[in-house]
Amino acid sequence: MNALRFSPSLTAFVAALAFPATAQVNTFTDIRAGVPDLARPAVAWGDYDGDGDLDLVLTGEAHGDKLTLIYRNDAGDFTDISAILVGVQNGAVAWGDFDNDGDLDLVASGEADSGAVTRVYRNNAGSFAQAASLTGLSAGSAAWGDYDNDGDLDLLVTGLTSASAAGVAATRLYRNDGGVFTSVAHPFPNCCTGAVVWGDYDKDGKLDLLLAGNATGVGDILRIYRNNNVTANTASNAPTNLGVNVLGTSVDSSWSAASDAQKWELIGIDPKQLTM
Repeated sequence: MNALRFSPSLTAFVAALAFPATAQVNTFTDIRAGVPDLARPAVAWGDYDGDGDLDLVLTGEAHGDKLTLIYRNDAGDFTDISAILVGVQNGAVAWGDFDNDGDLDLVASGEADSGAVTRVYRNNAGSFAQAASLTGLSAGSAAWGDYDNDGDLDLLVTGLTSASAAGVAATRLYRNDGGVFTSVAHPFPNCCTGAVVWGDYDKDGKLDLLLAGNATGVGDILRIYRNNNVTANTASNAPTNLGVNVLGTSVDSSWSAASDAQKWELIGIDPKQLTM
């Protein structure tokens, strides 16, 4: 009788076809965080209290109420901190340290009970206070980015000037000068119902812009704009006189700041006060 003989490699191949390995299943579990279900929402993660885990801000409408809520994350347990913020829906939220004090501040835009709003809130050790009221916009986006490389975060906001039929699309670029926001001229179309993202796509040290949405007189667009401003973000010179002092479980670090345009003091940080 003739018998068929298979090589070990062929045998393994045939076995794999007949008995495929169990496919990996990616599973996700609803942690039942206790946050409200919202219509027309906007959400963003950010460690506003600097404890090493991501907290949550959310906006939207629930049971007829417009809400803007911040939830503190304590090892996976989320607690509403009862921040006094304007409630909005159909808008945008974004974290960013606009005042360079080391903690995340907040911008929220959208449709409030009073109409379209854009508010900037300063984070004071976990307590939020209004720092600026800008052109009210809803149905848009917001993004922080230091487009002029002066060491503080500027702000771009898009949306409708009103939730009513009278609302028109608008794009606002705000230059931040030490916490004072000034609306400046820009080449971007007026947009709503879209997205904006800063990023240095050409690696020249300056933030460029991706803008998408419904533009006035044009329709739906997606555009990338190169930043042609003169000032690039260059690396700082190395500091000098480095020192370390161990105090029990703490370590104090000290150094002399570099004497160039990128030194720490220009972004509101005193290097002699930094600790690890």
